[in-house]
Amino acid sequence: MLKFYGAHINGGIEKALLYSEKYDFNSAQIMPTAPIRWALKDIDTGKLEQTISGIDKGKLKLKKILIHGIYLINLARKEKQKFHLSKVSLLNYLNYADFLQRTIESYGLDIEILGVCFHPGSAIDLDEQEGLVRVAEGLDWIMEEYGGSIKLLLESSAGAGNVLGDKLEELAEMRELSKYSKRIGFVLDTQHMWASGYDWRRPENLFSEIEKVLQFENIKAIHLNDTKTELGSRKDRHDNLFDGLLGEGAVKEIVKREELENIPLIMETPDLGSEKGIRREIEKIKSII
Repeated sequence: MLKFYGAHINGGIEKALLYSEKYDFNSAQIMPTAPIRWALKDIDTGKLEQTISGIDKGKLKLKKILIHGIYLINLARKEKQKFHLSKVSLLNYLNYADFLQRTIESYGLDIEILGVCFHPGSAIDLDEQEGLVRVAEGLDWIMEEYGGSIKLLLESSAGAGNVLGDKLEELAEMRELSKYSKRIGFVLDTQHMWASGYDWRRPENLFSEIEKVLQFENIKAIHLNDTKTELGSRKDRHDNLFDGLLGEGAVKEIVKREELENIPLIMETPDLGSEKGIRREIEKIKSII
C-alpha cells in the first residue's frame, strides 16, 4: 500500500508544512527560488528556523521533501557560461537542502530531504553521446564542490528536440558516467515518460524495465501526473489526475504497485495553483489508496 503522497507547493518550505497539515498529505516538492531566475546566491534561510521551531511534533504530517531545481538548468550545454550557471545553481540548491536537513534534525523532526531533482538539459550544440558526457562532467564538478550528503536526482524528460533523459538508458548512462554515481539518483515523471513512449497502462512490462535499467532503490520520487498528449507525443503537457489520457484506471494501477510502497508520489498537476485545487487533487489520490 502506498505510504507517501503529496504535491508540488508554490511558496517554499513554510507553505508546504502548513498545507500538508491542512490538506492531509505527507510528501511535498518545493522550489525555494523563482523557477526562471538563476539561483546563484545563498538562499535566504532567515524564516526557516523560526518556522521549524514552532512546529508541534505531534501534529507533523510532512515526512518527505523533494527540492526541484530551476527550469533554466542545462548541464548538456557546450557553451561555458550557461553550463557554469547551471552547476552553480544546483550547488546552491544542494547547500540549501543540506542546511534544511540539518535544521530539521536539530529540532528532532522526522522529515527526510529526498534530494534535489532537475532536468538534465538539451544537447543543443553537441550530439547525444557528447551531451551525456557533458552532464556527467557537470555532476562531477558539483559533487566535488559540495561537501554534504544530499543526492542529485536526474528527472526523466518528455523528449522534445535534443532533450536528454527521455530514455531510461540515458538516465542510467549519465549516472554511470559520473565518478559520484552513488550520490546520484532518479525522479520519474509519469507524463514525461508517457510522452516518451512508455505506456503506464501496461505496468508489468514497464515496471520490469524500470527495475532492469534503473533499479527502484535508486528512484527517490515519482511525479504523478496525468497527460493531455498522446503516447509518444514528446510533448510536456500535464493534466489533473483522472482527467487526461492516463485516466483513473492507469493511475490506480500505478498507485497500488508494491514497488512504489515507500517511494513518494508527488503531483505536479495544473490544479495545484490554488488551495481549492490542492484539496481536490489530494482527495483524488486518497480515494484510491
